[in-house]
Amino acid sequence: MRLPGRILLTPDLPGGILKAHQDGELHRDYLSVQVLIGRLPKAVLTALHTPDLDVVTSVSILAKILTKHAVEPGVVANLANTVLRPTAVYQSASKGNAPSAVLLLSVEGGRTR
Repeated sequence: MRLPGRILLTPDLPGGILKAHQDGELHRDYLSVQVLIGRLPKAVLTALHTPDLDVVTSVSILAKILTKHAVEPGVVANLANTVLRPTAVYQSASKGNAPSAVLLLSVEGGRTR
């Protein structure tokens, strides 16, 4: 069986992951499959001083969000609107070799703004 390297975050994907996990059918090989969330807007890229790359997560992370943290599938399905449209971008005060940033994300009442 050949697994996909990357899949798109669709409205139905989080619910499918949650159901497969609850039914004991989420095979561990699928946990490492990347899930494409999207791309950051140019203004955010400029503020972060980062190249325009895909924003991705994994099935494993989504499963953890859905199960351990009990986030509703609809909220997870809307990650693109939450992550790719931050409320604010701040330069991190952490000391390290690489510049870093903090993104302020906003989720209210199960819906993103």
